[in-house]
Amino acid sequence: MKYFDSFQQSIDEPCFADLTAEDLSEPQAIQLKFHDWACSMIRNPPMFQNKPVDPETTLKNYFGLVKTRFMEDDRFKDHVDFKGDMAWHSAYKTELIKAINDKINKGGVDGDIDDSDMHVAIMRKHLSCIDVNEEDVPDLVTLMGKLAASSITNNYQLRALINATFIADGRPGEGKFFNMRSWNYSNGHKCLTGSWKDIKNCTEKLATFCNDFDQWETDVYDSFGDYWSVENGLVRKLVGGRMGLKSNFAFPMCQDRTDGWTARIIASTLSNLVPACQKKKVTGKSLRYGATTSMHEHPDITHTELLAVGGWWSKDNSSHYTVGRVAIHMGPMRALAGYCNVRKAHVPPRLGALGEVELPLMETLADKLYLTNLNQFKVGGHLRPLIRIVLATNIKNFNKKLATLGIDNASVSRLISVAGSCGIPLERLKEMSSTIDDDFRLQNIQGIELGAGIERLLEHNNTLMTQMVSKISELNATIKTQNQRIGCLETLQQQSKISSSMIPLASPQAINRVRLLQDAAESPRPQQRPKLAQPAQVQQQQQRSPLRDYAVGILQRVTGIRRDAIPVNEEVTAIASSSYDASPSISRVIIELVKAHQLGPNVQYIDTTPPPSLFPAISSGNRNVYKWAMKVIKKVITKEQDKLFRSASNAKDPDLTAVVSSCAELERNIILWVLEKEGVKENSRNNKALVYGIGNRAKKLGESHFSDLKGFEDLRNIFGGKK
Repeated sequence: MKYFDSFQQSIDEPCFADLTAEDLSEPQAIQLKFHDWACSMIRNPPMFQNKPVDPETTLKNYFGLVKTRFMEDDRFKDHVDFKGDMAWHSAYKTELIKAINDKINKGGVDGDIDDSDMHVAIMRKHLSCIDVNEEDVPDLVTLMGKLAASSITNNYQLRALINATFIADGRPGEGKFFNMRSWNYSNGHKCLTGSWKDIKNCTEKLATFCNDFDQWETDVYDSFGDYWSVENGLVRKLVGGRMGLKSNFAFPMCQDRTDGWTARIIASTLSNLVPACQKKKVTGKSLRYGATTSMHEHPDITHTELLAVGGWWSKDNSSHYTVGRVAIHMGPMRALAGYCNVRKAHVPPRLGALGEVELPLMETLADKLYLTNLNQFKVGGHLRPLIRIVLATNIKNFNKKLATLGIDNASVSRLISVAGSCGIPLERLKEMSSTIDDDFRLQNIQGIELGAGIERLLEHNNTLMTQMVSKISELNATIKTQNQRIGCLETLQQQSKISSSMIPLASPQAINRVRLLQDAAESPRPQQRPKLAQPAQVQQQQQRSPLRDYAVGILQRVTGIRRDAIPVNEEVTAIASSSYDASPSISRVIIELVKAHQLGPNVQYIDTTPPPSLFPAISSGNRNVYKWAMKVIKKVITKEQDKLFRSASNAKDPDLTAVVSSCAELERNIILWVLEKEGVKENSRNNKALVYGIGNRAKKLGESHFSDLKGFEDLRNIFGGKK
């Protein structure tokens, strides 16, 4: 059975001795097996001592001998294909002998005929510059996207099996033997490692797996996460209350079946997803062809690395020191996962991007989403880090899968449901997905060596960006100047309105009274009548009060009486000495905020409403100045002062004695802080802590004195921008 067994090995199926009745139980299964074997021998005629065997004698007899072995074996002797005259066998044998004779006569047999052209390679992702027609074989990303959206039985387990086989550069039947007992998550290399059985050479090789760079469809971690979540892939059957020998295999559907069945289920799944004209060329080997071709074409993958990942051994014993080392697998692993710079260390998705406060909730979500009775995946198990990476990957890809597969897809709806049971609504889940995805892209920015053409394009782009930044700076400066002018105009306008509103229109009686006073002033007065002395305080107010002069001027415009005819009497003095202050002090503002109970436990000073008693009408410009003054208070105020003000504000009948004393100290500290930032020594002219004065000076100092760090939004704009 030498030649038949060689054929079986070439298609990754079991030899004759390992075949089961179930493998060939269907009608015409044995006929198709002999047909495929005959076609294989026509392409690659059996050789003996570098010469083709004689088709008329040796090959003819051997073809018949294999049929006899099948018919006499208890596994196949009752098969329906052996009923009747079996004309199919005679027809195949005649065609086989004729075709090989023709090849020999034409000199086409040299012992080194390759049939690789009969199979098509499935690549991870087609280049964007290539036009892909509907008759072409899709890339693996497209095929796995279709599989995830399908309703095929065990489609999530199949997707995980196919993606793992591709990244491991394995033969299609070898995934059956992938045992989780050999798994380990390498924190140093940030990848999953495991033993992959090489069934052709009866050996084992190392397999390594990392996250896909930009495609959820071919991400091994995302595949395992969906399989474990939707199909309960980590819940295994117990045998006699204990884990059986088969409980730790990664793909349970392949157990109790042969590796040949595993190869066929992969081949049939892939062929059903490609165009009809390509179905015969897509086999289980297409994955290995595609992975090997990708590594061959990658400029940064060495021949030694290719041999290590594919499981090919060198002629010397150097493979013993390379194949089993994780480091030599890093480059090929990243290449097959879509990383451009395979020499740059990658970083997996991180739950830590959500903040430490969310980590306990994520542990609960993982336990509910990935049910398991395998201790190595529970908290404290050596594969628990893998569970966290898988969960971060599923959350990272959630938004993309929601947009592609829809909310009714089993994996999408399962994550939404379990997250909801943990108190995470859909909108919060979307925010988490964006946060982890942004962090992943930021951590894995690829440093690619660019060609000269791309470099010139980038240089031109950088020049345009520099010019744009300069123009924006100029516009910002212009806007700032215009805003200052508008603020000044609004302040003058508001002050004019306030001053006018302070002086009521004169009644006819008041006008008559003033005219009588004017007449009395113009009439001659006796020289001997002494002038009444006025208190020094009133005299000083009359001489130095600009507000009084302003009030007198407005009264002149309202009444039409000359300024020098308006006497200095109690009515005008009352106007000039009004309690209104155009720019109240910081202390008065704090006291009014306390009395109005505005300083609640979580209220920021900048969010307080200007007290109406001090600011009866405030413009938008002055409101902005008020906020700048509040920023200074927030910057300078001590914890003790803040606590005192807030406790007094929350009291029903606050005691303002301590508040007034503390306000005086706060004003002093504010003045010292502003002078220090302005670089001005303390002097009498700058020692007034008035709201508008402090606010305008703080505004000139700029935002840099109140905020030192850039936020994450600025970094995201720098490294890729928002979606």
